[in-house]
Amino acid sequence: MFRDGRKSLSLTCRREETEKLAQELNLSSLVIFSGKVDPLKVPLYLKTLDVYVHSSYREGMPLSVLEAMASELPIIATSAEGLPDIFDTPLFFGYLIPKRDYQSLTEALWKIYSLSEEEREELGKRAKQRLLEAFSPEKLSENTVNIFKNLAFS
Repeated sequence: MFRDGRKSLSLTCRREETEKLAQELNLSSLVIFSGKVDPLKVPLYLKTLDVYVHSSYREGMPLSVLEAMASELPIIATSAEGLPDIFDTPLFFGYLIPKRDYQSLTEALWKIYSLSEEEREELGKRAKQRLLEAFSPEKLSENTVNIFKNLAFS
């Protein structure tokens, strides 16, 4: 989004419904419907974005958000299950918004859009920092050991 001073939107969504909505709102020329992206090309695809929006109503731990964080993108995500854990940090790298709250989504997008490119890049670097702090192999191993200890001594 927001590349070269142009506003555009790249979506992973229910394609038919969203294409119809984009046509009804006369926004088709601003929306890119990429279809399925080869998993090996996801990092290249993410590098074309300025912000990653994940607007799920239900979720586990979304790999796509972690991939976007690894690609140093600011994140806007809904408070679907799993996502609040990612944002449970004083490190600011994006916005966690209530599910189905389109006003908050709009406001978060405008806040990101109003930042300079350097400020968006800084948010993206913080997103990657958060990813490495919370989801590094060492941290995941530590968490797994703690789970087993808690189970063994409960």
